[in-house]
Amino acid sequence: MLNDERVLLGRLQRSDLERAEDDAAAEDAMHPGPLTFRPDHDAHDLLQEMRQRRISTAPITTSDGVFVGIVRREDLEPALSSPGAGIASIPTELASSRHRSSGAS
Repeated sequence: MLNDERVLLGRLQRSDLERAEDDAAAEDAMHPGPLTFRPDHDAHDLLQEMRQRRISTAPITTSDGVFVGIVRREDLEPALSSPGAGIASIPTELASSRHRSSGAS
């Protein structure tokens, strides 16, 4: 969930919606202050952390919390496993713009 300044306020997942009351507001069902990463975070470290935490997506934000995009593990794994993959930070194209709207992830 994003505010008007595109600051990430929380994360709302399908499981949150399934557990929520029928008339619950999104802000009541979401996880406030989700784990985020910066665009310059080492991509290999990000993938390792995603595996350890068993998460499939990772929100990317600026240091001010402004949402940049979401990296999906299913996109990051092949990008890093290809021969000669020397990606040092999160590839911009993997912080997909198709995930840049507020709402469930």
